[in-house]
Amino acid sequence: MKYAFSIVLLFFLACVQAQSLVGQPERESILLGERNALTFTLTTPLEAADLPEFITLKAVKMSNKKEKDSIEVEVLDVELSPDALKIIVTAWDSGLVVIPPFALNQSGTLLSEATMFMVEYPKVDENGEILDIYEVSFDIPLFQDFTDKFWWLIDSILILLFVVGLLLVLREKNEIQEIVEPEVVIPSDERALHALEQLFAKSQFEVNTQKLHFAEFSDILRAYIAARYHVVTFEKTTFELANALRLKSVPLEHRNFVEELLSISDLIKFSKATTDETEMLRLKETAVHFIKLSTKWAINEAIKQKGESEND
Repeated sequence: MKYAFSIVLLFFLACVQAQSLVGQPERESILLGERNALTFTLTTPLEAADLPEFITLKAVKMSNKKEKDSIEVEVLDVELSPDALKIIVTAWDSGLVVIPPFALNQSGTLLSEATMFMVEYPKVDENGEILDIYEVSFDIPLFQDFTDKFWWLIDSILILLFVVGLLLVLREKNEIQEIVEPEVVIPSDERALHALEQLFAKSQFEVNTQKLHFAEFSDILRAYIAARYHVVTFEKTTFELANALRLKSVPLEHRNFVEELLSISDLIKFSKATTDETEMLRLKETAVHFIKLSTKWAINEAIKQKGESEND
């Protein structure tokens, strides 16, 4: 009878749908660490003092596994106007991110509906440029207009589904367990090291291919830095990125590696400067050392924070 209970619960939630608001994402797809805005159109005035303290939003990453991976969507800013609430967010893990309903006010009388958007790992085209993902279309507002006016039709359909579901449950004799292969999640350090191996396997050491090589080399490092230190990288110069890492209290040794690797990449990408195979291989070894060093540091930091929380 567990299916009958689930359908009844779905029916009850649909009946109170008028108490929730649909969050419209500014973009259906963003790059790792980029900004996205969830906009909720307010039907009643909302005071700033009644807003919860949004720091992170609990979310899950959709996959073919039965148990979804829990992730956190970081809140960068909150903008409140008389007719709308806009929550600026970002995510540090790629995949289809689903934010379940959460309270928009402290009293809990105003709830969001589930919201989703895609977070993509940066990809580079044959010219070394980041692929454009911003040309998207939204059909959600038209659907929402329809559902706002015809809730009676939706409730009738749900009642019909409830009756059909109840009949199916009564006739059910055997449950078929579907075996789904778990999704393999690759850590950011392993992903970066694998990408470096693939890049250097191309042997783009000739002068006419070095610009393309260092464009991809820089993008691999920036994607790793974004995931490791939770900082936006693709919209910053090397100087701005180094300063952002300093404000995040990233160790000086790590920042020096970042400045060295990205500065040399910038020099080759944006000028007529060239280098040789020996120097390019040295930069690869430096990048591998930096990735392993920063990964070990991140693990130690996590262990330290866990110990401090347990002591508290």
